[in-house]
Amino acid sequence: YEKYNSELNSQKVKLKKLMIENPVKEKIALLVGENIGDPLTKEEEEETIKNGDLRLPNCVPPGYVDYKVKSKRPGLDKYGDYIIWQQILKESRVKDKPLIFVTFDQKEDWFKIISFNNSKVLVGPRPELIEEFSESCTKSIWFYTTTDFIDYAINHFKLTIEPSKLTKLKEETIAILGDENGI
Repeated sequence: YEKYNSELNSQKVKLKKLMIENPVKEKIALLVGENIGDPLTKEEEEETIKNGDLRLPNCVPPGYVDYKVKSKRPGLDKYGDYIIWQQILKESRVKDKPLIFVTFDQKEDWFKIISFNNSKVLVGPRPELIEEFSESCTKSIWFYTTTDFIDYAINHFKLTIEPSKLTKLKEETIAILGDENGI
């Protein structure tokens, strides 16, 4: 028991330190720069909540999975994914540029998932989201899971990373962010 408790405390200290001094986060911040959008205005947020109350109970993506679980809770948490989606749509219209959406969320309201050989396989973004994005603006959107984006960035920038270090990076990402919803 003491050994596990000590290890748990050690991991907590490492996690807290990573939240403050995170070189990966700092490098990403340099790459992203000002390419992160503004939050919705109060009026846009109110409109999003009104539309969310119509969409989400009817399983219109994204956000209905969390909404089902959190619908009785007060506050905006139950609208989280839908608010993010509205910010994505707004940002694509405002900046009139293609958009890359990187998420750790791999639930069915963001991605098409099929069953194959007794496991779930993520196929790609929900077609309804691609269609809604296309109707909202004239640019393209790419959806990446966090680990797929790491792979893409390594290949795109022709980085050489030892397989063991890449595996460790992905494992640490999953340890910090969660289990990618079990997929």
